[in-house]
Amino acid sequence: MAQAMIRLDPSGNTFTDTHLLFLKLCLRTRAFEDARYILECDVHCFPLPDNLEGVPPCTPDISSDAYITVKSQLTAKITTDDVLEYHLLGAMILIGLQDWASASFYLDHVLQAPTHHVAHGLMLEAYKKWVLVQLLLHGKVS
Repeated sequence: MAQAMIRLDPSGNTFTDTHLLFLKLCLRTRAFEDARYILECDVHCFPLPDNLEGVPPCTPDISSDAYITVKSQLTAKITTDDVLEYHLLGAMILIGLQDWASASFYLDHVLQAPTHHVAHGLMLEAYKKWVLVQLLLHGKVS
C-alpha cells in the first residue's frame, strides 16, 4: 500500500484519506516499520476541491496537490479530524518504534492545532501520550 501511495505522489507531500487508512492498518497489524517511510515524508499539501483543473500529472513542475483532488477521486474529502487522527496514529506508531523525538513532534502537531475554546478528544489522548514521551525523552515534562 505504501508503494502505491508513493507511485501516486513520489514526494509524499499531499495528504490523502489513504494516509489515514494506511496508518490504521499498520497500527492494527503492528507493522510499524512499514509505516516509517510514509511518516518521514513531510506532508504540507492538502487536496482542495477546486484546486488546479486540467493540469496533467506528467507536467514537470507541478505539485501533487494539483492533481490529487476530491474531484479527481484520488482522495476523499479531508477534515481537520482526519489530520489530527493521522498525527496521533503516527505518534503511536513512532512510540512503538521507540523513536521518542519524532513521536513528540507528531504529538505537538495534535496539541497545537487551533480549536474553538474547547480541546478536542484527540488532543486529550495526545496530551497523555505526550507526557509519557517527554518523560522517556527528557526524564521530565518540559
